[in-house]
Amino acid sequence: MSLANVQAHIGTAEGAATEHECDLIERAKRDPDAFAALYQRHLPMLLDHVFRRTGDVHATEDLVADAFLIVLRSLSAYRYRGVPLRFWLLRIATNVVNRWARQQIEHPSAARAPWRRPWLLRWDGFARFPRLSDVDSSDNPIVP
Repeated sequence: MSLANVQAHIGTAEGAATEHECDLIERAKRDPDAFAALYQRHLPMLLDHVFRRTGDVHATEDLVADAFLIVLRSLSAYRYRGVPLRFWLLRIATNVVNRWARQQIEHPSAARAPWRRPWLLRWDGFARFPRLSDVDSSDNPIVP
């Protein structure tokens, strides 16, 4: 097989994969099952990426969940431009890890507290967690 044949074969396979991914992304905007397929496809990659940055299994699980929550909320605005979805997901996960790392430096004991992640408080599912205004700072040394 010549180099041109190999390149043509690889190009065809990549084209089919990106076409399939584009369709899956568009369906995931409306269909929870399609989003679950995206989640299952990209979860191992994100877990690996985040764990390499944190070194903490529990923090990795929390941060990947945070990243997928952001993806779920912002997927409707995502526009496929020929770049694989994994790069967008990796950028979101990297931003989440960077926020976590800054919190680890600023407040080591409180970095994993849900009220220390204000970008998640917009989601109604976190209504059961206390807001900073609801916590008495004299009783809790981690609240400024």
